[in-house]
Amino acid sequence: MALIHCSECGKEILSNAKACPHCGNPVPQQMAAVHISRNRTIAMAVNCYVMIDGNMVGELHSGESMDIRLPVGTHFIGIESDVRSFGYSAADTRGRSGQQFTINSQDKYVSISIATKGSWTGGVGRCVVDQISHS
Repeated sequence: MALIHCSECGKEILSNAKACPHCGNPVPQQMAAVHISRNRTIAMAVNCYVMIDGNMVGELHSGESMDIRLPVGTHFIGIESDVRSFGYSAADTRGRSGQQFTINSQDKYVSISIATKGSWTGGVGRCVVDQISHS
């Protein structure tokens, strides 16, 4: 979670705190809608697991999307992928990628696109963060 400053005492606190631990002032949570989508692929069955700030938020199959809400601040989207394919061990097919992004107070909507990329070894694909846009 991101650090913000308390509006009452000015000390740094976590953006997800319900109240300032120093003075007790309630912390309003400004939220933004986040749309996460994965491109449609036909080549192979790549499993794509989406995590925000280290917490699993879901699995996206080819062409699927999900909507979540996140507070203003800096976040990290992590993607783990593997392929269910004959002839490959789990270690051979697992891949990880991720990207840090910031939701600003003026952002109402954040769109994150996940792409399925081609093989890095042995014909196995993986999911990666392709684009993050704000509006």
